Amino acid sequence: MKNFPILAISLMFVVNTYSQSDCQDAFSAANYSVAHTNNAYEANNTDHVQEWTEKAIETLNEVEQTTANCGCSDASNYAYEGIVAAEKSLEEATWERSRFYAKRAREKAKLMINALSDCTSTDVSKYRNRNNNTNYEYAVADNSYDNDDYDNISAERDELLAEQEELMKRQKELKLKLEKKKQEELAIKQKKHLELQKQLSVKSNAEAALAQIEAAYTKLAKTLGCKNAYLAAKQNYTIMQQQLKTEKLNDTKFRYTEKLSELSEKAMLHFSNCAEGF
Repeated sequence: MKNFPILAISLMFVVNTYSQSDCQDAFSAANYSVAHTNNAYEANNTDHVQEWTEKAIETLNEVEQTTANCGCSDASNYAYEGIVAAEKSLEEATWERSRFYAKRAREKAKLMINALSDCTSTDVSKYRNRNNNTNYEYAVADNSYDNDDYDNISAERDELLAEQEELMKRQKELKLKLEKKKQEELAIKQKKHLELQKQLSVKSNAEAALAQIEAAYTKLAKTLGCKNAYLAAKQNYTIMQQQLKTEKLNDTKFRYTEKLSELSEKAMLHFSNCAEGF
């Protein structure tokens, strides 16, 4: 039992050494991730930015999985954040926006490899310019941050300008829609005004004609001594102008046609009754 503490410590040392060995296996992919994201950031067109970004996603995924298994959570988290930024870079259509997210992915990759170095107590520089007989060419990680502040401001400015341009575009579209709506409203008002003028003409002519018919029926009723026909001829056939504003031209014409039918039918009925009494 006295040897138990020594055995436990030995086991912990073995597990820790094994874990560090697993984490060290992620260095080559991590070094590639830094190099690929750096190449993406330095590319001068959208296609090349996204071509290098796709390569970076592959190696970042490898680092994320390996470091998660070996217990280096900081490196795994930075790898994941780098993947998210790289995927956003692939979604952008312009060089400026795609490069903006490629730069974020590069920053996460650099933090990732530093975290990996801390996990394994390994000097990152030993993995630079390293060559062996495998199918990998180990790229040199670029740790320079020259002009980063300027690039950040430039990218943010481009983003704001894009938002401003989109806002101006939407304002222009809204202005055109408002102008179109005003033109439509004006056209409706003009159409209604012209229709009202026609309705007033119908009103004037129809009521004048009905007045003549009424006068003729009244004169005939007096001549024949037909009092009921005389009273029937006295119908209210006028329409208020306000009513015309709530109806269409054809409705107005129909209204006067109905007035004529009502006047004629009642007068003819009483004339007929009056004739039977002669």
